[in-house]
Amino acid sequence: MLKVSVVTPSYNQAKYLRQTIESVLSQGYPNLEYIIMDGGSSDGSVDIIREYQKHLAFWTSGKDGGQTQAVNIGLRRCTGDIVTWLNSDDYFEPGALRAAVDAFSATDAGVVYGDYTLVTETGKPFLVRREIPFDYNILLFGVNIIGQPSAYFKRDMLLKHGYLDETLQYMMDYEYWLRLASRGVNFHHINKMLSYCRYHAASKTVSQTDKFDQETQAVRCRYSGETRPGVLRRRNILARVRRQWIKLLHRGTVDYLGGPLRLLAYTWRK
Repeated sequence: MLKVSVVTPSYNQAKYLRQTIESVLSQGYPNLEYIIMDGGSSDGSVDIIREYQKHLAFWTSGKDGGQTQAVNIGLRRCTGDIVTWLNSDDYFEPGALRAAVDAFSATDAGVVYGDYTLVTETGKPFLVRREIPFDYNILLFGVNIIGQPSAYFKRDMLLKHGYLDETLQYMMDYEYWLRLASRGVNFHHINKMLSYCRYHAASKTVSQTDKFDQETQAVRCRYSGETRPGVLRRRNILARVRRQWIKLLHRGTVDYLGGPLRLLAYTWRK
């Protein structure tokens, strides 16, 4: 049976941390290695972690160099065949680990990813992301089609292609998917809900959108070699339209937000 390693980076997320931990430990997957890297929380997170320490392969709490470094330190401790990380405000769908393992066993993929649901700070769903089969150009120029909490990869990828880029604090997962794909790694999408990604006022996704956009643009330029804003905008529009067309053909659905994602999440937070 394949061994799965999960790393949770955490910093002052006690409000959500217990649900995150429970979602991992309640998977019922017998060959699980769970690691928590806490950045020196002062909000009671450490007390929560201690409650579960007998179920953890490793945990620590102390000052670090940020989320990306914390994930990398955790990944270097992993011994599983398959690895992922789950942020301390997100949580797994029951059966997520088994679904990922089954997909790896049935394919030659180096990365497996599934669908995910965006939820408000109280856990209310406001958008279901049903994704598409892997498309490099859509990933590069359009939108990150790989929801990080629903993505798993073979640990061999770390040994062959390196760890997360610690110069990035927002789009490190996006850069990693592009790095692997540009080097010929196979990606496989499964039509199953695997996780829930929480949008709340304190999350980087909501509160630091401009920095997300800047890093996205920098990574996109790095892998495409294209730096002309007008060209990038046109290719972005075309890739997004193509993604919606593929979603309609493969999933029978398209995305409808009715406004910027961060505003929608804020409006529906209760």
